[in-house]
Amino acid sequence: MSYDSDEISVASGQPVELFQWRLKDTSTYWRYTTAGYDIVYGGETFFTEPGLSRDRFEEINDPMKQELICYFPTNHSFVNLFAFQKPTGLVEFTLYRGHDTNFVQYWTGILKTVSTIHNRTSARILMGPFTDVLGDRFLTRRYHRSCDVPLYSNECAANKELYKVTGTITAISGYTVDAVAFGSVSDDYLKGGIFVANQYKRKIKAHDSYNQRITLIYPIPGLYVGQIFIAYAGCNHTKFTCIDRFNNLLNFRGCDYIPNDEPFTQGILQ
Repeated sequence: MSYDSDEISVASGQPVELFQWRLKDTSTYWRYTTAGYDIVYGGETFFTEPGLSRDRFEEINDPMKQELICYFPTNHSFVNLFAFQKPTGLVEFTLYRGHDTNFVQYWTGILKTVSTIHNRTSARILMGPFTDVLGDRFLTRRYHRSCDVPLYSNECAANKELYKVTGTITAISGYTVDAVAFGSVSDDYLKGGIFVANQYKRKIKAHDSYNQRITLIYPIPGLYVGQIFIAYAGCNHTKFTCIDRFNNLLNFRGCDYIPNDEPFTQGILQ
Protein backbone atom coordinates (compact mmCIF):
# COMPACT_ATOMS: atom_id res chain seq x y z
CA MET A 1 0.00 0.00 0.00
CA SER A 2 1.07 3.62 -0.55
CA TYR A 3 1.56 6.29 2.11
CA ASP A 4 -1.71 8.01 1.13
CA SER A 5 -3.77 4.82 1.37
CA ASP A 6 -2.20 3.91 4.72
CA GLU A 7 -2.78 7.43 6.04
CA ILE A 8 -6.54 7.29 5.51
CA SER A 9 -6.95 3.61 6.37
CA VAL A 10 -8.69 2.85 9.67
CA ALA A 11 -7.19 -0.66 9.93
CA SER A 12 -3.73 -0.20 8.41
CA GLY A 13 -2.87 3.32 9.48
CA GLN A 14 -0.21 3.23 12.23
CA PRO A 15 1.78 6.43 11.68
CA VAL A 16 5.27 6.92 13.05
CA GLU A 17 7.49 9.94 12.61
CA LEU A 18 11.20 10.37 11.99
CA PHE A 19 13.02 13.47 13.23
CA GLN A 20 16.29 14.52 11.60
CA TRP A 21 18.55 17.45 12.46
CA ARG A 22 21.65 18.22 10.40
CA LEU A 23 24.39 20.78 10.93
CA LYS A 24 24.44 22.53 7.57
CA ASP A 25 27.29 21.69 5.20
CA THR A 26 28.58 18.92 7.49
CA SER A 27 28.07 15.18 7.95
CA THR A 28 26.81 15.71 11.53
CA TYR A 29 23.28 14.34 11.96
CA TRP A 30 20.92 13.61 14.86
CA ARG A 31 18.17 11.12 13.98
CA TYR A 32 15.35 9.90 16.25
CA THR A 33 11.91 8.34 15.95
CA THR A 34 8.73 8.22 17.98
CA ALA A 35 8.38 4.51 17.22
CA GLY A 36 9.12 2.03 19.97
CA TYR A 37 12.00 0.59 17.97
CA ASP A 38 14.85 1.80 15.74
CA ILE A 39 13.92 2.42 12.11
CA VAL A 40 16.21 2.28 9.08
CA TYR A 41 15.11 4.64 6.34
CA GLY A 42 17.14 5.76 3.36
CA GLY A 43 20.05 3.69 4.61
CA GLU A 44 20.19 5.66 7.89
CA THR A 45 19.14 4.57 11.38
CA PHE A 46 16.65 6.63 13.37
CA PHE A 47 16.96 5.72 17.04
CA THR A 48 13.90 5.26 19.20
CA GLU A 49 13.37 8.00 21.78
CA PRO A 50 10.37 7.40 24.10
CA GLY A 51 10.50 10.96 25.45
CA LEU A 52 10.29 12.60 22.01
CA SER A 53 7.03 14.27 21.01
CA ARG A 54 5.75 17.29 19.11
CA ASP A 55 2.86 19.72 19.07
CA ARG A 56 0.33 19.83 16.28
CA PHE A 57 0.87 22.27 13.46
CA GLU A 58 -1.15 25.44 13.88
CA GLU A 59 -3.56 26.54 11.19
CA ILE A 60 -2.16 29.83 9.91
CA ASN A 61 -2.78 31.89 6.79
CA ASP A 62 0.84 31.99 5.70
CA PRO A 63 2.46 28.52 5.59
CA MET A 64 5.86 30.20 5.12
CA LYS A 65 5.63 31.29 8.77
CA GLN A 66 4.79 27.85 10.17
CA GLU A 67 6.71 26.79 13.28
CA LEU A 68 6.94 23.46 15.06
CA ILE A 69 7.66 22.66 18.71
CA CYS A 70 9.18 19.33 19.78
CA TYR A 71 9.92 18.03 23.28
CA PHE A 72 12.90 16.04 24.56
CA PRO A 73 13.83 14.89 28.07
CA THR A 74 15.88 17.67 29.66
CA ASN A 75 18.86 15.40 30.27
CA HIS A 76 19.05 14.21 26.64
CA SER A 77 22.41 14.65 24.91
CA PHE A 78 20.80 16.61 22.05
CA VAL A 79 19.43 19.14 24.55
CA ASN A 80 22.85 19.53 26.19
CA LEU A 81 24.32 20.54 22.85
CA PHE A 82 22.13 23.59 22.30
CA ALA A 83 20.28 24.48 25.52
CA PHE A 84 22.86 26.97 26.76
CA GLN A 85 24.24 28.50 23.60
CA LYS A 86 23.15 28.91 20.01
CA PRO A 87 24.37 26.41 17.43
CA THR A 88 27.70 27.34 15.84
CA GLY A 89 26.06 26.93 12.43
CA LEU A 90 22.65 26.55 10.82
CA VAL A 91 20.88 23.34 11.92
CA GLU A 92 18.42 22.04 9.33
CA PHE A 93 15.41 19.98 10.38
CA THR A 94 13.37 17.41 8.44
CA LEU A 95 10.26 15.62 9.68
CA TYR A 96 9.28 12.36 7.97
CA ARG A 97 5.94 10.68 8.50
CA GLY A 98 5.03 7.20 7.39
CA HIS A 99 3.58 3.75 7.86
CA ASP A 100 5.67 0.58 7.82
CA THR A 101 8.27 1.37 5.11
CA ASN A 102 6.30 4.10 3.32
CA PHE A 103 7.57 7.52 4.41
CA VAL A 104 7.20 11.01 3.01
CA GLN A 105 8.92 14.27 3.83
CA TYR A 106 6.29 15.96 5.99
CA TRP A 107 7.92 19.29 6.90
CA THR A 108 11.31 21.04 6.81
CA GLY A 109 12.72 23.96 8.73
CA ILE A 110 15.60 25.12 10.91
CA LEU A 111 16.42 24.84 14.60
CA LYS A 112 15.73 28.15 16.36
CA THR A 113 15.94 27.65 20.13
CA VAL A 114 16.30 24.94 22.77
CA SER A 115 15.03 25.72 26.26
CA THR A 116 13.81 23.92 29.37
CA ILE A 117 10.16 24.36 30.30
CA HIS A 118 8.55 24.91 33.66
CA ASN A 119 8.45 21.33 34.92
CA ARG A 120 12.22 20.89 34.29
CA THR A 121 11.73 17.39 32.93
CA SER A 122 11.20 18.36 29.29
CA ALA A 123 13.08 20.64 26.93
CA ARG A 124 11.28 22.69 24.30
CA ILE A 125 12.81 22.54 20.82
CA LEU A 126 11.51 25.30 18.52
CA MET A 127 11.86 24.93 14.76
CA GLY A 128 11.04 27.67 12.30
CA PRO A 129 10.76 28.00 8.53
CA PHE A 130 13.81 28.51 6.34
CA THR A 131 12.58 32.05 5.63
CA ASP A 132 13.60 32.97 9.19
CA VAL A 133 17.23 32.88 8.05
CA LEU A 134 16.57 35.89 5.83
CA GLY A 135 15.93 38.02 8.89
CA ASP A 136 19.64 38.00 9.72
CA ARG A 137 20.89 38.91 6.29
CA PHE A 138 20.26 42.65 5.95
CA LEU A 139 21.72 45.86 7.39
CA THR A 140 24.22 44.09 9.59
CA ARG A 141 27.28 46.26 8.85
CA ARG A 142 28.04 49.04 11.35
CA TYR A 143 30.41 52.00 11.30
CA HIS A 144 32.79 51.55 14.23
CA ARG A 145 36.43 50.85 15.03
CA SER A 146 36.19 47.12 15.60
CA CYS A 147 35.73 44.58 12.82
CA ASP A 148 32.23 43.11 12.66
CA VAL A 149 33.12 40.12 10.48
CA PRO A 150 32.82 36.72 12.25
CA LEU A 151 36.19 35.11 12.86
CA TYR A 152 37.06 32.34 10.35
CA SER A 153 34.07 33.23 8.15
CA ASN A 154 34.42 33.56 4.37
CA GLU A 155 34.71 37.34 4.68
CA CYS A 156 37.39 37.02 7.35
CA ALA A 157 39.25 34.36 5.32
CA ALA A 158 41.54 33.40 8.22
CA ASN A 159 42.27 29.67 8.13
CA LYS A 160 41.40 28.34 11.59
CA GLU A 161 43.56 25.25 11.07
CA LEU A 162 46.62 27.51 11.26
CA TYR A 163 45.59 28.85 14.67
CA LYS A 164 44.54 25.74 16.56
CA VAL A 165 45.95 24.24 19.73
CA THR A 166 45.61 20.50 20.33
CA GLY A 167 46.31 18.46 23.42
CA THR A 168 44.87 16.35 26.21
CA ILE A 169 42.96 17.52 29.26
CA THR A 170 44.86 17.37 32.57
CA ALA A 171 42.17 18.72 34.92
CA ILE A 172 38.52 19.78 34.88
CA SER A 173 36.64 21.90 37.41
CA GLY A 174 33.26 23.36 36.55
CA TYR A 175 33.77 25.87 33.77
CA THR A 176 37.56 25.54 33.67
CA VAL A 177 39.70 23.08 31.72
CA ASP A 178 43.46 22.62 32.20
CA ALA A 179 45.96 21.35 29.65
CA VAL A 180 49.68 21.75 29.12
CA ALA A 181 48.98 22.95 25.57
CA PHE A 182 47.24 26.06 26.91
CA GLY A 183 50.61 27.25 28.19
CA SER A 184 52.22 27.00 24.77
CA VAL A 185 50.59 30.24 23.57
CA SER A 186 50.36 33.72 25.07
CA ASP A 187 47.70 34.93 27.51
CA ASP A 188 44.25 35.49 25.95
CA TYR A 189 45.34 33.86 22.69
CA LEU A 190 42.37 31.49 22.98
CA LYS A 191 39.95 34.01 24.54
CA GLY A 192 36.91 34.35 22.29
CA GLY A 193 37.86 31.20 20.42
CA ILE A 194 36.22 27.79 20.30
CA PHE A 195 36.96 24.68 22.37
CA VAL A 196 36.03 21.40 20.67
CA ALA A 197 35.82 17.97 22.27
CA ASN A 198 33.95 15.19 20.45
CA GLN A 199 30.81 16.75 18.98
CA TYR A 200 30.62 19.55 21.55
CA LYS A 201 31.72 23.13 20.92
CA ARG A 202 31.96 25.90 23.50
CA LYS A 203 33.09 29.52 23.42
CA ILE A 204 36.23 30.23 25.43
CA LYS A 205 35.58 33.00 27.95
CA ALA A 206 39.10 33.37 29.34
CA HIS A 207 42.61 32.01 28.79
CA ASP A 208 45.34 31.94 31.43
CA SER A 209 48.59 30.82 29.84
CA TYR A 210 50.62 30.80 33.08
CA ASN A 211 48.20 28.40 34.81
CA GLN A 212 47.58 26.47 31.56
CA ARG A 213 43.84 27.01 31.89
CA ILE A 214 40.81 28.14 29.91
CA THR A 215 37.35 29.06 31.11
CA LEU A 216 34.38 27.98 29.00
CA ILE A 217 31.17 29.94 28.68
CA TYR A 218 29.37 26.75 29.76
CA PRO A 219 30.63 23.29 30.77
CA ILE A 220 30.67 20.36 28.37
CA PRO A 221 29.03 17.19 29.74
CA GLY A 222 31.12 14.04 29.80
CA LEU A 223 34.58 15.60 29.64
CA TYR A 224 37.30 13.52 31.27
CA VAL A 225 40.98 13.83 32.09
CA GLY A 226 43.06 12.51 29.20
CA GLN A 227 40.50 13.46 26.55
CA ILE A 228 41.85 14.90 23.30
CA PHE A 229 40.63 18.37 22.31
CA ILE A 230 41.11 21.14 19.76
CA ALA A 231 41.04 24.83 20.74
CA TYR A 232 40.96 27.61 18.14
CA ALA A 233 42.40 31.06 18.70
CA GLY A 234 40.04 33.92 19.42
CA CYS A 235 39.96 37.52 18.20
CA ASN A 236 38.99 40.79 19.88
CA HIS A 237 38.29 42.28 16.42
CA THR A 238 40.80 45.11 16.72
CA LYS A 239 43.19 46.17 13.99
CA PHE A 240 46.24 45.27 16.06
CA THR A 241 45.09 41.70 16.71
CA CYS A 242 44.16 41.29 13.07
CA ILE A 243 47.72 42.24 12.11
CA ASP A 244 49.79 40.70 14.89
CA ARG A 245 47.94 37.40 15.30
CA PHE A 246 46.40 36.66 11.92
CA ASN A 247 48.37 38.85 9.46
CA ASN A 248 44.99 39.59 7.94
CA LEU A 249 44.77 43.39 7.63
CA LEU A 250 43.53 43.10 4.05
CA ASN A 251 40.23 41.65 5.35
CA PHE A 252 39.87 43.94 8.39
CA ARG A 253 36.45 45.61 8.17
CA GLY A 254 36.71 48.06 11.07
CA CYS A 255 37.07 51.83 10.73
CA ASP A 256 40.14 52.33 12.86
CA TYR A 257 40.60 56.02 12.07
CA ILE A 258 37.28 57.32 13.33
CA PRO A 259 38.11 60.61 15.09
CA ASN A 260 37.65 60.78 18.85
CA ASP A 261 35.87 64.13 18.56
CA GLU A 262 32.81 64.79 16.46
CA PRO A 263 34.04 67.14 13.70
CA PHE A 264 30.58 68.48 12.90
CA THR A 265 30.06 69.84 16.41
CA GLN A 266 33.63 70.24 17.73
CA GLY A 267 35.18 71.57 14.56
CA ILE A 268 38.07 70.11 12.66
CA LEU A 269 40.67 72.46 14.16
CA GLN A 270 40.96 72.95 17.92
